[in-house]
Amino acid sequence: MARITRSAKDLWSLVCGSSILNCKELVEYELGENSDHILNGILFFKKASPQSLDSLKKSVEETHFEFVSKLSKLLDVDAVQCYGLFVSYTTYEFKGTQKTLEVQLINERHVHSLLLEVWHYYFSERLYYLLILKHIIGHWQDGTDQYKTIYEKFLEKHDKDNSVINKIIDQMEASINAELPTKDTHGVYMTDLLAYHWVTFVLKEQGELLQLMLLYYKDIEPSIKDVQKMFSVFQSHGFGLRQSFRIMMSDDTQNLISLIGYLESLVIIQCFELDWLFKGKESGMIGEHYLLKNEKALRMLNDSILALGSHQSHSPILLAWLLVAQCSELPDLLVHCSKLGKTALQLDVFDYFVSVLTSPVLSAKGLVSDVANNVVYNLLSCIFSQFDLQHLGSLQPLFTIASAILQFPSIADDFWKKGEDAGIGDLFTYCLEMFSIEFCPLLNICSSLCLASKESCSKVVEQLRNLPTFTEFWENIDEREIIATPEPNVWQLVKNRPIYGDNNIIVPEGTFGIVVRQANKNGSSLIQWKAQINGWQICLREIYLKLQEMNYSSVTAVAKLVNSMLKTDISMRFHLSHLINVLFSILQRCINSASPPLEFVSVCINIAATLSKSDMSDIWQQLAHIQLLPYMTYTPKNVSDMLSGICMNTGLLGQIVASKECVSGDYSVCLAFLIWLLMFLWEKCLNLLHNLFSVEKDRLQAFLLHFEAGQTLLKIVCTGEEVIQQTILKQNSNLGEQIASMIRLSLSVLNRLLLLRNNTTLSSKPEVTPLEAVLFSTPGHTNQPQVVLMVAHYAFQHYNPRLATLAVQLLKRFAKEFPMSLLACFGSEAEAIRDHFLARLSSPYEDIRLKVSVLEFLTVCVVQQPGLIEMFINVKRKGDKDAMEEQSKSCLECVKKILKDKKKTSLQICIPKNFFVQQLNLFMLYG
Repeated sequence: MARITRSAKDLWSLVCGSSILNCKELVEYELGENSDHILNGILFFKKASPQSLDSLKKSVEETHFEFVSKLSKLLDVDAVQCYGLFVSYTTYEFKGTQKTLEVQLINERHVHSLLLEVWHYYFSERLYYLLILKHIIGHWQDGTDQYKTIYEKFLEKHDKDNSVINKIIDQMEASINAELPTKDTHGVYMTDLLAYHWVTFVLKEQGELLQLMLLYYKDIEPSIKDVQKMFSVFQSHGFGLRQSFRIMMSDDTQNLISLIGYLESLVIIQCFELDWLFKGKESGMIGEHYLLKNEKALRMLNDSILALGSHQSHSPILLAWLLVAQCSELPDLLVHCSKLGKTALQLDVFDYFVSVLTSPVLSAKGLVSDVANNVVYNLLSCIFSQFDLQHLGSLQPLFTIASAILQFPSIADDFWKKGEDAGIGDLFTYCLEMFSIEFCPLLNICSSLCLASKESCSKVVEQLRNLPTFTEFWENIDEREIIATPEPNVWQLVKNRPIYGDNNIIVPEGTFGIVVRQANKNGSSLIQWKAQINGWQICLREIYLKLQEMNYSSVTAVAKLVNSMLKTDISMRFHLSHLINVLFSILQRCINSASPPLEFVSVCINIAATLSKSDMSDIWQQLAHIQLLPYMTYTPKNVSDMLSGICMNTGLLGQIVASKECVSGDYSVCLAFLIWLLMFLWEKCLNLLHNLFSVEKDRLQAFLLHFEAGQTLLKIVCTGEEVIQQTILKQNSNLGEQIASMIRLSLSVLNRLLLLRNNTTLSSKPEVTPLEAVLFSTPGHTNQPQVVLMVAHYAFQHYNPRLATLAVQLLKRFAKEFPMSLLACFGSEAEAIRDHFLARLSSPYEDIRLKVSVLEFLTVCVVQQPGLIEMFINVKRKGDKDAMEEQSKSCLECVKKILKDKKKTSLQICIPKNFFVQQLNLFMLYG
């Protein structure tokens, strides 16, 4: 009998802290037991061989052997390991019983589907092991992580001689060289669709392995040998573009391929340790840099990098190597500096960085994106310290990059510490000096800085309040207002100069101005007045000026800045009230135009969404006056008319979506509105329903029981635990948690609705409402979602114990409130649900609240669900065959064990457990 290996998904929940358990000893033990899986990752599984099949045949049943031999062929994995994988799958993922499993194993049609399920389980497990190692490497120096010490010990034990990164590189190399599975190599069960899924999984694994490298070298110094090996591996498949299975590529996998190329470039750049290189140069200790300690290896690496230049993905590495060559001061490297720089600029290196930083994974909030953006930030800081801005080509990509990276708190903190005269501060200084000619770049950078933190936001407010320079076109200057000075191109005002013809904004008499040429715009002459100007007043004047020109770009930049400030510090709404009112008045003016500025409208909706988190009354008045959102055209005569929606108008929002966005394909306004609803309003509505049930329960129950809102609630309930898992595997655990939170709220609302439903109906006689009809449809009705069964399946997942607990509580409500058989609703999965409930009830590592909920559920079933409780009790006569085997599948055994354990520890027994025993006694005595 193979030892049951803990599911990687279950282990990941424990290690990442999403499990309710907080036992350091258990985490340390499980990491030690599964260290081979975690460290070796995809290489833990050996290739299939005839010897392993012969070895397995002697120790397992024939039906199991036949299935595992097919699985071994399909996966191309050692048969003994396949059997362990099969046992793990049946323990943690299989939603059936031992009997149903045996039936499936002897039916060819069921064998095929079971093979596919285990196949997906295998690749999911591989990904989860990589996620576990990523969490360990990413948090072993995080003082806020409760398991920090355990992670340190784990790496201290297993990372001798950098063995962890060597294994990661070996896995990456194996993944790149993996051949596309076919029927000839993997058996008759390998289809084109399955091969496509294989490609997707392999690309995800490559992405995770590269993220592991990025996180590893965040804290650990690389060796030039490892850099050479990684560079060789990355170059061998064209930085993601030269995959061996490219014939199976599709548009869906293109984002993964692009991400792989981005990450490989970032890993190589990070390994150059540019920040340390420049600090060593300043302190005279540059020879201590690991790259410069071995000149022979350095020259070999230099030769390899000089061979690049055929694709845009090479440009970041060329640019970074240019800095290494300059700092090294080695003649063999210096001679190539000009070529490196020209090639990087010809390949549009900064445009490539824009693509990198705007990709979904690297633009989202998280540890990997934080490290990636820091790599780009350090590279740009070194570039700005070595080259003037005019030598770097177009500045627009640099503005976009700065706006992308400065929203990260660690980068913003470093930016403010270094000041405006170092690193990327040079670009910020340029924007300050060119204000208001370069109006949008400065405000976009300030918007990003505001998103970083409240402290950064306050500094932006102060910076804009005291701008050191105001720049305007030389041609706008009246020669009678200025006099020449002895210094060339420097002039002095002889009288006060009103800006925009407004005496509220004045450049005072005696101010010096420098005449400069404007870059990239036909060399127009500008004059920069060295005087303190209030940038907020400039913003207001620019808004009114650009509106006359029907140019909304500046207005949109101001709106983005306001939204960023409100997101970070909602208390700023009092200081920004005048500017907010101006923006909404502009929205009212432009919304009815033939071509409304969609980006500006979407930003205004974002501002409304942000403000609605604190105080919604003013915002609703503004939006109601504009008629942007859907609204009622007349007062309905009764509740039914109101809830049916026949009195609703789609508002200007519906018109914009239908007439503009559906035509252009740009859904910025629609997305802004939907994000508002999804991320805030819907969740707030679900929370609000809890409170309103006690105040307006009649209308709310009618609203949910009889109309479309109830169907929407059931759709959220039926999202399914597989959706949460797939979201996590798509490298977005934060979104997975948000989806789980939404499902939890919907389960809670449905539970409360069913509790109060008997008191309210729309007619005098009892009736089955539309929601109830869907809720309790039998398993044979395929056109209806099996809500009861879906709710029961939430108890199977281990990622979110609170979700499992709420699911069991809702099942208790079903059992208590409705005179129907849950056993019938569970259908053929009833025994599997029983076995899983009993397994969680008997587990010593389970959340106590879940155990209490299961016992409460069984207590209700004793009275209300005789068929179901009989299955849970599962009493067998002494003469029955397999009586001893079935005895363990009884809730009585679990309750007896709990009572025995509580008696030994002399602890007070929870009321639900005693109550369950009392109800069971009454049921047996009186029926």
